[in-house]
Amino acid sequence: MKLVLATAIIVLVAIAGCAQQQQQTYEPSGRAVFSISDAALESVASVQLTIKNITVHNENTDKWEIVSVKDQTFDLLALKSSGVHALLGDVQLPPGKYIHILIDVSSVKVLDEDGTQDAKLPSKKLLIITDFIVEENSTTATNVDFDLDKSLHITGNNKYILTPVIKVNSHMKAEVEISSKKEVNVKSSISQATIEQSMNLQGAIKAGFELSDDIELEIDADDAVKEVVKAAKVQLPVQVTAQNQTNISVTHQNFTVRADDYILDPKEITVKTGMNVTIKFLVSADKVYYGGLDFKGPWGNSGAIAPGAAGEVSFIADENFTYTSYWPSSSARKADGYVKVE
Repeated sequence: MKLVLATAIIVLVAIAGCAQQQQQTYEPSGRAVFSISDAALESVASVQLTIKNITVHNENTDKWEIVSVKDQTFDLLALKSSGVHALLGDVQLPPGKYIHILIDVSSVKVLDEDGTQDAKLPSKKLLIITDFIVEENSTTATNVDFDLDKSLHITGNNKYILTPVIKVNSHMKAEVEISSKKEVNVKSSISQATIEQSMNLQGAIKAGFELSDDIELEIDADDAVKEVVKAAKVQLPVQVTAQNQTNISVTHQNFTVRADDYILDPKEITVKTGMNVTIKFLVSADKVYYGGLDFKGPWGNSGAIAPGAAGEVSFIADENFTYTSYWPSSSARKADGYVKVE
């Protein structure tokens, strides 16, 4: 699947009539043109991607510029069969260096022989790493190439999970054409950087990262994506008798903490001394900044967990401590939690 972004300075006849009025207040701007296409996938008849909005991050101004704010649905496999790049958006952008494309996904629906079902995304906010420059009187094209064969997974109970595998290619001084059918054609250009990246199970997109080809995924009771842990060996159940009952003890405790930019719920958990403890953090989908949250404690850093996604940390309980959630991009402190050991 290929998502194409092209940026160029706009020269339109439609604004010629007000050119004299704009001369004193003119600010340079660029044009952003988005299109989308896809690669075929065996056993799947359709993959319907619905995008809610698209923004891009200008590093020079530290502002997010709007590309699209309307719902758009694309059949990714149909786009491949037709060989076109369908238009996503066409807007003016201020010149500068753009380091992120944020795509807000409403849904992904997969049609196979059993019907249509939703595909689960670890996070519906795709914060894509990029590095393209919009220059005045020049054109830049950025291709965001989704590898659907590596991105789409199916669980043991026939549920679909989409963990986008992406390659971003940037080109300067490009020629871009948009047909009357809103099909985008990127012509000659000067190649820039290529950035390979992929979404992890916590919903964060990382450069140079890719899930293993043989990984098995599942959707747990909290609607979070996790890897299926395969047991190294099968152990027979212990027969409890009056003689050995007192020797059987619990050595592991599991907790779930829901988090947003303001609170951790529960704020305090109580564990037993010497326990192996696992905390699953469920990050809110709508009360968290786009970069998600990072949780710091005795375990170190949890790593960025995207909005709507989940992540786990583990530790051995030996003393009381406070842990903290942060914004990964700026290390801004958000909320504190407390672990009481008794």
